Amino acid sequence: STPDSLLLPNTRLKLYPFLVWRKNAKDYFLMRLGCRKVTVVSTSHQGAVASRLLQRGYSTAEVTIRLSSLLQRNDVNIEPLLKALYKGRMVRSINNQTIELEVPSLKRELQQRLECVQIRARGALSRIFIRNLPVPISHPIMCFLRAKRNSKNVREARAQAKRNLESVFGNSLSQKQIQYLVQAFIQEKIGRETDLQLLSELPEMEAGKWLRRYCVFHGLEHLDAALAKQQGVLLSSFHFSSSHLLVLLLWLHGYSFTGAGGIPWNNRNRVLPSDNAELARQLKGCGNVKWYATFTLESALAICRAINQGGIGLVFPDGHVARAVGDVARHFGHDAAAYKRAQCQAPFLGRVAQANTGVPWIYQQSKAPLIPIKLIRDSFHRFQVIVGPEVKLDRTASLEKITADLYGTLEHEIRLDPAAWIYWNILDQFTTTS
Repeated sequence: STPDSLLLPNTRLKLYPFLVWRKNAKDYFLMRLGCRKVTVVSTSHQGAVASRLLQRGYSTAEVTIRLSSLLQRNDVNIEPLLKALYKGRMVRSINNQTIELEVPSLKRELQQRLECVQIRARGALSRIFIRNLPVPISHPIMCFLRAKRNSKNVREARAQAKRNLESVFGNSLSQKQIQYLVQAFIQEKIGRETDLQLLSELPEMEAGKWLRRYCVFHGLEHLDAALAKQQGVLLSSFHFSSSHLLVLLLWLHGYSFTGAGGIPWNNRNRVLPSDNAELARQLKGCGNVKWYATFTLESALAICRAINQGGIGLVFPDGHVARAVGDVARHFGHDAAAYKRAQCQAPFLGRVAQANTGVPWIYQQSKAPLIPIKLIRDSFHRFQVIVGPEVKLDRTASLEKITADLYGTLEHEIRLDPAAWIYWNILDQFTTTS
């Protein structure tokens, strides 16, 4: 719990040394330095300024006054920042009362600062590289460098994917075949990360041109025929390859739709620049998109409304987001124990999956056909988008039955192209063996 003294007007804090890291125009990171464990607090520009003032010895009341003067506002409240600093173990003492016992090491602080400088330097060089070379050249080079780096995260993903693939395919595949799938899965993971980096660093106009030029659509007649019936369309994509690019590719291809999910576009944290009228004018032929950052009741109802009005709802039925216990408690308080996710058990890959029921619920609420769409990577920066014929499920069945049937469709797609499915390294987190 937060000490009462932390929030008093004349409180003075002693903070650990920290580094301010600018993520983008809105978001900043404060990184604690000099300790064995680096902790990070996410804040705004105003939060970074207030933290600097606190570090210089100003009281909380003095910081509030100075920040109010700087921003020319009377509603400045630094209480959330104070709580974040305390939770992030950035506070050494409150009014000379020790909170954290660890004494920062100057040697360790200098080493950590040097590491940050090196990371920033690599990032700057990467941006120069990306922005001055054509995508057909930069993409394969970046994939090659990422593969050579062989980071801890890649090694862990490779090992866990291998265990999960072995548990699913067992003796039906040889170790050589399993190893081939693991390597193909890692290559796709590297390609997906490279796609995201390009989206983050390329000017939006260049990113739009890249995706338009190097992507081919197949089967759009299925989508257009379904739209012509004026009953709406539930456009469904499983998480294969860089499936997040479908949001951008459909928008660039002139389709308008409503959807939900954590799909990044660039380093300004926008899903896609559909709110940039000038960019849309320059790119020409773009659709209109309403996108929600998370799949909630609000976003699900918005998708339902779009479908029932004859439009398109774009969904990802196999999305997986782990919700931390603390997150549940913060949202539901003492009712956290009663919280039940929108999931049910479904047979999947010879196991039992905690399957999402959100998309089946939307399917039940409409008469719209379920049209599958899939993105395939041809090579590095080249893609194909394949739209298939309607997947017919029993809309009158129970939610659990529709969910099981939908995950059966996913299982069929995985067996056709197992390495491209992105969840092999976390399959054990949402499935059990019985």
